[in-house]
Amino acid sequence: MKFYLYKPKTEIFLFLFAFCLYAYTAERTVSFWDCGEFIACAYRLQNPHPPGAPLFLLLGRIASFFAFGQHQWVAYCLNLSSAVYSSLTVLFLFWTLKKILSQTSPHTNTISTLAALTFAFTDSFWFNATETEVYALSTLLTAISFWAMLKWHHDNSVYADKWLLFVAYLIGLAIGVHLLNLLVIPALSILFYVKKYQAKIYGIFLSFTIGCIILGIVQFGIIQYLPTLALKLDIFLVNRYRLPFFSGLWMLLAVIALVSSVGLIVAHFKRWKYLQIGILSFLLILIGYSVYALMVLRSLKNPNIDEGNPENLTTLIQYLRRDQYGHEPLFWADSYDSHGNKEKDIKISYVKADSVYYPDRKKHKYIPVDINYVPKYSNPVFFPRRYSDDRLDWFTYADFSNRWTFFAGYQVGWMYFRYLLFNFLGRSSDIQGAYWESGLWDTKTVVEFPTNKGKNHYFGIPLLLGIIGLWVTFKKSHFRPYRYVILTLFFMTGIAIVIYLNQTPSQARERDYSYVGSFYAFTIWIAIGMQYLLNRVSNQKTILKYIAWAVIVFCPLILLQQNFDDHNRKGRYFALDIAKNILNSCEKNAILFTDGDNDTFTLWYAQEVEKIRTDVRVVNITLLGIDHYIWHLKHIKNNDADSLNIPVPDERYTAEKMSYNYLKNEPVLLISADKDTIQWELPIKEAKRGELGYLYKSEYFAYQIIKHNFDKRPIYFSATIAFERDKHFFNLEPYLQLQGMAYKLTTQKNTTAHIATADKNKLKHFIDAQFVCSGFDNKKVWVEELAIEHADYYRKMYLELIKKLIEDKDTTAARRYFVQMQRKINPECIPFAPVLQAKFLSLIQDKNVEKLFVETCIRYLTHKDTGPHLTYQAKDAIKLIFENKVKQNEWGACKEYAELYQKLTQEDTLLKLYEKVSSRK
Repeated sequence: MKFYLYKPKTEIFLFLFAFCLYAYTAERTVSFWDCGEFIACAYRLQNPHPPGAPLFLLLGRIASFFAFGQHQWVAYCLNLSSAVYSSLTVLFLFWTLKKILSQTSPHTNTISTLAALTFAFTDSFWFNATETEVYALSTLLTAISFWAMLKWHHDNSVYADKWLLFVAYLIGLAIGVHLLNLLVIPALSILFYVKKYQAKIYGIFLSFTIGCIILGIVQFGIIQYLPTLALKLDIFLVNRYRLPFFSGLWMLLAVIALVSSVGLIVAHFKRWKYLQIGILSFLLILIGYSVYALMVLRSLKNPNIDEGNPENLTTLIQYLRRDQYGHEPLFWADSYDSHGNKEKDIKISYVKADSVYYPDRKKHKYIPVDINYVPKYSNPVFFPRRYSDDRLDWFTYADFSNRWTFFAGYQVGWMYFRYLLFNFLGRSSDIQGAYWESGLWDTKTVVEFPTNKGKNHYFGIPLLLGIIGLWVTFKKSHFRPYRYVILTLFFMTGIAIVIYLNQTPSQARERDYSYVGSFYAFTIWIAIGMQYLLNRVSNQKTILKYIAWAVIVFCPLILLQQNFDDHNRKGRYFALDIAKNILNSCEKNAILFTDGDNDTFTLWYAQEVEKIRTDVRVVNITLLGIDHYIWHLKHIKNNDADSLNIPVPDERYTAEKMSYNYLKNEPVLLISADKDTIQWELPIKEAKRGELGYLYKSEYFAYQIIKHNFDKRPIYFSATIAFERDKHFFNLEPYLQLQGMAYKLTTQKNTTAHIATADKNKLKHFIDAQFVCSGFDNKKVWVEELAIEHADYYRKMYLELIKKLIEDKDTTAARRYFVQMQRKINPECIPFAPVLQAKFLSLIQDKNVEKLFVETCIRYLTHKDTGPHLTYQAKDAIKLIFENKVKQNEWGACKEYAELYQKLTQEDTLLKLYEKVSSRK
């Protein structure tokens, strides 16, 4: 007997090559945005922001074991898990393409490999593959589901339906990662139709509609309504019969098990095959969905990170529905188009809805709370797209004539097709708001960043091949079973998401990462386009055959060559550095206020994973409007950081109560340990003298924390907070002192202006002993947009110290810190932000600073190792000084600066200008 061993050489190559590429380019530590939160939550099995990702966290926890107890390697291990998911996605795409192309080309293996590599090197997919986010795993589940659908389509045995059950289970599991995987259901419905029936347009449309209905049943019926039904049963059983909490859930599960068992028995004896498949699919989805039990069990233990607090059925439902973020209107709401006078804000009134029942464990019953309000629209329109009442959004709305042009031009064009072109045509930079570029016929570019590593040009090759492939699927009969399936997958994972999200113009970042499933479908068209080109020239012995091969091979290579530099995260430690610097700026047992995801999630990672400054209690002002977060701050100790003194009774704010807090508009006195006071004018809104005004819930509780903890613990604000007048608590600015990368609240008031000051000694100590800054002096390291912003925070800190040293006539120290700033944050790598450049140039105009700067430039020319990287910034500064000397008729100094400019930059621009203006004196 002979045994044949299958050797999948191509599959092994694809997986290993993709994994090695992603592993090499993956960030060695935490990244910005949600990555810090996900790593911290996976490492200690805690609850991230709604709607959670329990399966992702469980797999991440397993990945963290490979750090073998070395905390600094946990983040890299989880980043490598994303690399594994993405490499497997490339592998399943290869198998999918072989299924689709297998009957039509002798080059199927080669084409499938090249197309799979093309997708592997695309911008958005590669980005997701190198950080700890849910999108890499979500894309893998989508790829496996689509591949399993094709396996079912090609399997004509009696056991073929096992693939349908497998897809149902994947859908259930995917709920515990991200809901994007549900979008394959309409494509599965169409594939089922074209296999069972002769494909007709009306049948395609009907099967698509049925698929959307099934999608709605899973999304709103299983995921959201089943927990709601369990809650209603629980309220009935607990309040009337005093049964334990969660009794309603167990009763519902028992009823489902009973009804499903009866249904399966009836379907078996009646030989109702599809009823049997439907019931089994429903049960498998529920089994996959049951992973959410992790969120409830962990929440009951009150972990350090417990967003949403899903410890009971009420909060679990709110967690799953993402209630804390609000909901965008989809089909009916007031709109910018509803109002004849476009200068007035959209003002929406609210009416009370049904009460929400919260469990009261002391009374052992559910208590109704009237916190739920729904909008009452005065002039609603169908399909509202321009619904935001934010004045900043109105500037963008004004560029479009109506909601339909806004939908087509902004939401579909700018927020989807621009991303499609980023991935298959090219882009001008990686700065938010960049345009697409091809390298051939560009009409717009970002001139300010001509050397940005995110400037990628693919010369239209991948896009053209994809368009050809789309045309071929509708022209060639052998693609008939797949044409509408691929198109549906492309639509549902792209434009359908755009319709559902209904995004406003005020987006915190580019959103391309969520459309990778659509780019996956487009890659299938690229493969078909490659195949079509080869089939057209395969029998020819002309140069066209070699050109076709060159174009096909060039497609993935140009993506790899162009995208490598801006996707290589090796050497990047920016997110971890900023977290260390902020935490180390605080004194022991401090309270640190932050604002926003990037100000907070990196700190959570540093404390929860790397155990850095676990004595500091981080307070996110944005989350202070949520009751469970306030309760957690008040009652739970985090690591080595004690809970906070918040004297507000729990019953006043729990169950999402107390959105507004009415106070008198009078100064608040904060008394420190040495009896000095702070007269704090609260930013109370809509209050007249002697009358009550209000604070938002988050503002009120920040006020309570500061008021009742100020004399016991040091209080800091992160330097990354945007200090704007009347935002949060910035009326405290005169009492703030910059002491590194955080402002400390003190009793020493800045009497000269409503601005914060700097503590010279604390800044010097922090910079000399604790400040970490890596990667900003290396041109080979890719510095992303957020890291550039943090580089300017560091510069601001240096400039504040230099200013203080100059005021104290300590020019030697000022020169040393100036040179150090230029060395650590190379202006040739990261140009000054306009605001900081203006601040620097204003300092230069001071006589003492001018002298210091000139001496530093001369020192740079004679000893470059002591003060490198001055050239870029010095050009503007010397020009400014030169112009001032001309105005002051100091012609000798003018010549000196012109000559210094020439020596420094090798340009004679100022010398020529000096000769021209001096001849007229």
